[in-house]
Amino acid sequence: DSRTVGVISGAASYKPGLVLDRQQELENRKPIALVGKVFVRVTDQGGPIRIGDRLTTSDLQGHAMKAADPEKAIGAVIGKSLVTHEKGTGLIPIVIALQ
Repeated sequence: DSRTVGVISGAASYKPGLVLDRQQELENRKPIALVGKVFVRVTDQGGPIRIGDRLTTSDLQGHAMKAADPEKAIGAVIGKSLVTHEKGTGLIPIVIALQ
């Protein structure tokens, strides 16, 4: 989905380092990571994920998957995997690399 602009930040041990546009706490307001390292939920929908694989959105809401087709991934990559993920769903660290 090329409409994706980042990843909701603050999962596991990675917390937002800098929050811009601070406003009063609003219900359902979440910090969006545009750069840096974040954890993201992933699925094996696009196949096993290897270190360095580009990730994109998946059909499973709130999850990323391996971007297997480079042509379809243009404008829809959210980051690169920092670890491997073989099967099912999970939470992995990535480097945000919007492309």
